[in-house]
Amino acid sequence: MTGDDKPVRWDHLSSNCERTPDDEAARVLVVVNEIRAGNATKSIGVVSPYAAQRARIRDLLRGVPEVQVGTVHTFQGRERDVILLSPTLSQGAVPKSVKRLASHQNLWNVAFTRAISRLIVVGDANLWRKTSGLLRSLLAQAENAEIQDASDPDMDDPLAKLYQRLIVAGVPVETGADVGGHRADLVIRSANGPVAVLIDRSGTGTDSTGTLGRNLRQLCTAQELMDEATNGKVVRIPIWRCFDDLPGLVEELRTS
Repeated sequence: MTGDDKPVRWDHLSSNCERTPDDEAARVLVVVNEIRAGNATKSIGVVSPYAAQRARIRDLLRGVPEVQVGTVHTFQGRERDVILLSPTLSQGAVPKSVKRLASHQNLWNVAFTRAISRLIVVGDANLWRKTSGLLRSLLAQAENAEIQDASDPDMDDPLAKLYQRLIVAGVPVETGADVGGHRADLVIRSANGPVAVLIDRSGTGTDSTGTLGRNLRQLCTAQELMDEATNGKVVRIPIWRCFDDLPGLVEELRTS
């Protein structure tokens, strides 16, 4: 697979904090024209978390009305062949702003899962490589680099580890969805219907207070109710697999 047809692509732009929004917007226009030159029938969406950036991009694309520009909420429930993402921030941005944007997992989740065939990020790779979360993992995938979980404080959480790897594998997944009156750890939207995922933590820790037994009973009850709501499409995962068998687990869920 060449760099031009990879499902995930990152167009790196290195500029100062003041120039970055304009540079990213201009590059988005170039990429849109490139896609349309190859196949004018492809549907394209452009996502940015900042209103001012969306306004810049809309202004540059005013001659291409079929390309929709919006927030992630604009595209909820509405897919596009190609999604372009403009994170807008670059090196020199206020650290709190970078951390806040990097931590918005639901924002990135929606953006990633709206792309049917390709996701293209236009942004400062040098900045996002230093952060934690989904954008950094996406960059690693685009660069065919190993995803380094150790520096990410969220990666001690098995749910965060699994969710991140599913996202970068292109699996349409969401967290915290209600299934059968119970909250699933993850829900995968497959062509055959939703698949609820439960992480079995019942075998961890001590049981001097009976907590593990209660947790196991609650998990079994939730699984029974979800079985009814999904026609049996519930996957119960031992917690150890999120640490010791993550690649195999992701592949198993990807094909579920």
